[in-house]
Amino acid sequence: TPERIAKIRELIIQKYHLRDPFPVQYFYWAQSLLNGTWGYSPSLKEDVLPALLRRTPVTLELTLWSLLILFPLGMISGLMAGWNRHGRFDQLFRGLASLATSTPTIILALVLLSVFYINLGWFAPGRISIPLAPDLLKEEFVMYTGMLTIDSLLNGRMDIFTDVSKHLVMPVFTLSLYYWATLGRVTRANVMSERNKGYVTAAYSRGLSDHSVLRKHVYPNVLPPALVTLALAATSILTGAFVVEIIFNFNGVSHIIVSAMSSVP
Repeated sequence: TPERIAKIRELIIQKYHLRDPFPVQYFYWAQSLLNGTWGYSPSLKEDVLPALLRRTPVTLELTLWSLLILFPLGMISGLMAGWNRHGRFDQLFRGLASLATSTPTIILALVLLSVFYINLGWFAPGRISIPLAPDLLKEEFVMYTGMLTIDSLLNGRMDIFTDVSKHLVMPVFTLSLYYWATLGRVTRANVMSERNKGYVTAAYSRGLSDHSVLRKHVYPNVLPPALVTLALAATSILTGAFVVEIIFNFNGVSHIIVSAMSSVP
């Protein structure tokens, strides 16, 4: 009835202090946030905090694997390209890096789906194959972290680890390609700058080989800027995972955001 609707509306206004000034409302909101009271989501049909905690490991797993792939590849390619400036590898690296940074994530993801899933059938979207999915619900399979690659190893299920790793190939490649090129470019520029310095000339005068000079002298000096680039890439990957999770059907935090957006009138 209209009377009951008005009564419920008034109770909601009082409960969430909606007639108070905005600073007061913000104080109560921050207090509930710290207390873990994040409210109920009509689109998810459950409380917000448990839903986030259940889906956050999916996004973290995707981000961690992307970082584990892009860092060594970016460092190695940047070191090789910078040390052999204008060589064949340097030219190849610069061409691939330009292509990687100019390709939108959504276009790359759709191309990978079209080639490797639809045409070749090598990799599939989703986190795990349908025949193995029921094993995750069994009592003997313990979810320690929520990350299937780690939990499958802790449970001694190499079949699940292999299958999950195969499903991670396309989304991890999509996420890490752009930041691999960025890290490689930063490393290349630093290597070229360090190579012209006096300590490199002094190292050569002592009879050290190219490999020793690069490993013992140049690499420690180009590592700090690379780590800074990696840290910036980590935050960008977390936000860039939005598109990748939707396209490759990874039920992570992005699905919560999309569900909340679709429920807004």
